[in-house]
Amino acid sequence: MKKLINIWIILFFLCACNMPKKNTVGNNEELEKSSVEIEQLILEKEKDAFNSYAAGSFTGFTKHYDDEVTYLGARNRIDGLPAMRAYTARLDSIGAISKHRYEVINPKVQVYQDMAIITLQYHPYSSDNTPETKWKATSVYALMDNDWKVVHAHWSVLNAE
Repeated sequence: MKKLINIWIILFFLCACNMPKKNTVGNNEELEKSSVEIEQLILEKEKDAFNSYAAGSFTGFTKHYDDEVTYLGARNRIDGLPAMRAYTARLDSIGAISKHRYEVINPKVQVYQDMAIITLQYHPYSSDNTPETKWKATSVYALMDNDWKVVHAHWSVLNAE
């Protein structure tokens, strides 16, 4: 009898150790999307934020941010969605960005199960088509409650390399 109990215990641990791990930030349906579908979704979210920005508002970015987002800009790091909303609202209130058109250069989305990273260059042009300061950006997305949310973003001026 003792030998039978030991076999059951060993089988239990072997099965438990080989079970797939539960995704704690999303569901299996979202994870079953192809990398191409996820890449398209991330690109659409970025385009949505850029369109708001090009219309003169920073706040378009925040609707895709997670509550615990970190943002690293040219001068500072901002922690959390409330601080990010306050920061973008302040910039909007002083008219820090003018309406412009833009090009996204060389976007690349890399998908890793419930995480995705996008890198790109953002090239804005004034209303008279004068090139403005070019930027490079990285955003890290995580699958949170069945939605892809930005958990970290970094923007810096694109210098000649």
